[in-house]
Amino acid sequence: MKAMLAVILSVVLSACGGGNVTPLPPCSFDEGLATPVTWSGSGAKLVFTGDSIMMGFNLALYFPNYQTLNVAIAGQCTTQVNARFDRDVLSNSPDVIVMNGGINDILKGQLSTAYLKESILKAKEAGVRVIVVGTYLPGPEIDHLTNIVAAWTIDMVAFTTANNIEYIDNTYQGVTSGLLPDGI
Repeated sequence: MKAMLAVILSVVLSACGGGNVTPLPPCSFDEGLATPVTWSGSGAKLVFTGDSIMMGFNLALYFPNYQTLNVAIAGQCTTQVNARFDRDVLSNSPDVIVMNGGINDILKGQLSTAYLKESILKAKEAGVRVIVVGTYLPGPEIDHLTNIVAAWTIDMVAFTTANNIEYIDNTYQGVTSGLLPDGI
């Protein structure tokens, strides 16, 4: 299965034409500082983490019967989310972690899912229920990355399935650009 996935990823990534993608500067390992956050609501504790896709949600509106905490930071790559995962996520003793990541990695030419997987496994090892929300193309100006997002999604679906992690496919949301704090 792993060999087949590697072949599929290689074919899909090679179909992207490599030269068509102009990567942004690479993501750093700088942890960044999460905006000061406080719990809202009551009930089970849900922590949301990731990039601007997750940061943009009004959690109190969608989850009124839960305690919610959003530690997502716009513009972060999975390297950064993973670097602050223990401090910003696990230290809050959540019952459920909802996480996303990947589009900033893809935009910056970092095509590995390793850091997102590492965060997921940390949560699973801590006995926390994890829900992974897939990444998507937030606007037509980056449609040329469709094959890379598809490869990322295939890899994450295979990983979450193999590890009994819930995955929500968010690939084709058709979200209009400019809705989130970082302009995506």
